[in-house]
Amino acid sequence: MAHKKFQDKIALITGGSRGIGAAIAKRFAQEGCHVAISYVESKEKALLLIKEIEKEGVKTLALQADQAKPLQAANLVKKVGELFGKIDILVNNAGIYKGGSIDNVDLDIDGITRQLAVNVGGVFATTHAAMPFMKDGGRIINIGSIYGERMTAPGGADYAASKAALVGYTHGWSRDLGPRNITVNLIQPGPIDTD
Repeated sequence: MAHKKFQDKIALITGGSRGIGAAIAKRFAQEGCHVAISYVESKEKALLLIKEIEKEGVKTLALQADQAKPLQAANLVKKVGELFGKIDILVNNAGIYKGGSIDNVDLDIDGITRQLAVNVGGVFATTHAAMPFMKDGGRIINIGSIYGERMTAPGGADYAASKAALVGYTHGWSRDLGPRNITVNLIQPGPIDTD
């Protein structure tokens, strides 16, 4: 049997039950990586995905965790780290979009606050919690958005701000973790045709 690129590595993908996260989980599994995913509401999709990628001969795990709640994000990481013994790759993929123009008197403030909690606070909480489980040479991949660099439509400023924060985190954490040979990268996709 040919050696696979990520044989016996452990990856945690937040928001991994559908869309970009599910595609990442499948690809890692194809390369021999054991995969843990988190989900908030898509339990059925998460379990179907786990069943599918187990066919690659890897260990899998799906856990419910709301990235807007720092304690849940930290507990997710702790469970994965304790079960697998380490985390080699952390993919901060969980994110939500809530739009609205700043001059809208009916702007959904609670929705905007939740968006910041998931897209920024959740990324921080998960990454911080992963540090005790990530050995030198680990990998952190933040999934941002092209809107973190430029906003092409009205009503997306709050989402853009949440993704721009990942630019800062990625640069800063690269400096912090570089001496440990832990790389921190940011992927900024444009519109993706997902469910």
